Amino acid sequence: MPTAKNEWLNALGDAQNDRRRMTVWLRTGQIVTGVVDRQHSTAAVLRLNEARRLEPTPEFKADFWLVPFEGIESIGGNVQNPADE
Repeated sequence: MPTAKNEWLNALGDAQNDRRRMTVWLRTGQIVTGVVDRQHSTAAVLRLNEARRLEPTPEFKADFWLVPFEGIESIGGNVQNPADE
């Protein structure tokens, strides 16, 4: 039976190998961004390197952020805010 880890990481495909920054929306309303570290993710936790918490403010930065798979609502790659353009 597939685990949450396998489902999320398989769906990310090559994004985990090309160091693309991913944005993760959590069920709690928090938003974090970072580079997926497949090697150090576990069956329960997604590890994001070079991580930043975007919401709620204030913004935090960390060498890595551990995100529980069960708390993930969605993940986006190359997310851009039109207001920044």
